Amino acid sequence: MKEKFERLDNHIRKNNLFNGNLLVARKDEVIYQGSFGYTFGSKQKELINSNTIFELASVSKQFTAYATLFAFKTARVDIDDDIRKFIPDFPYENISTRNLLNHTSGLPDYFSILDENWDKNKIACNKDVLDLIIKVNPKIHFLPNEKWEYSNTGYLLLASLIEIVSGTSFAEYIETNIFKPIAMHNSFVYNRRLKPRVINNYAYGTVYNEEKNIFELPDNIPDYNVVFYLDGIQGDGTVNSTTSDLLKWNNEILNKNILDSSLVDIMISNTLILHNEKVEYGMGWIISDDADLGKIVYHGGSWPGYSTYNSIYLGEGYSIVSLCNQPKNLEIEQQIIIAMENILFDKPFELPNNE
Repeated sequence: MKEKFERLDNHIRKNNLFNGNLLVARKDEVIYQGSFGYTFGSKQKELINSNTIFELASVSKQFTAYATLFAFKTARVDIDDDIRKFIPDFPYENISTRNLLNHTSGLPDYFSILDENWDKNKIACNKDVLDLIIKVNPKIHFLPNEKWEYSNTGYLLLASLIEIVSGTSFAEYIETNIFKPIAMHNSFVYNRRLKPRVINNYAYGTVYNEEKNIFELPDNIPDYNVVFYLDGIQGDGTVNSTTSDLLKWNNEILNKNILDSSLVDIMISNTLILHNEKVEYGMGWIISDDADLGKIVYHGGSWPGYSTYNSIYLGEGYSIVSLCNQPKNLEIEQQIIIAMENILFDKPFELPNNE
């Protein structure tokens, strides 16, 4: 297995296929770790290492999901209650916290709401989005639990509900109840443009500028202005972490030594919608039952300059983590993940092909 991972690593380096960190482990034993490329911070040639911090994008949702369940359980509040119990002016009936957690609310995505109704010279925060939803009252896509549709709006609202139920900021709540207990020392919620600060060993996401034929920060490219005016949003993204911290989190999902085991079980159980139709999603995790690989929970993330992936193979205790700060070719990244998976399970594997 070691020789196969070395072969894959050498191929990635030789062909400059990936910029970021890769990690493969069985429980807490690291089987393979690879660091590639640069952080693209003020020191342009600072190399990425195993402790480099990345924006997780939608991989953040698994932390929001657990924090929501824990906050509601601690406050003895039912996740099946109508969220208007906490947000009285919310314009839709019968949407519960559970609906937000498992993407069955029918709420439209806030991206389009802000695109049409927001001054893009200002940074929007969660309250701004909630106020716009109340004001604009956009049509919902379906009735709660009637269908399943991925919704960033739902996870934004969850961050706000955590604050209402706990009386604590979203960032502080996750820090206190997840990151500190699990010793995830390099993990935090961070809105880089809203509240900039100096963070050592931080991976700045870069995108391809077609006009200049170079990769650079998205802040400099008008087509990527979402990185500015959506920077204040929390819940659906903005958790920052490292591959090693994510491994600690994954092992807690497996072992449940610190996390509440009943809440973890809820997170990684399939959602049921109308007529008991099973959906391959729990709460913050996509769920796959594979005949050969067993039950897998995973989630990817994408944001200008970042492409992320975190997975746990529950039967074998394997983790595969990929954090990238210069997405060049999503197909190549997927090929790398598949190759690592095949090596783990002693299957034939193909080297990624960038042609």
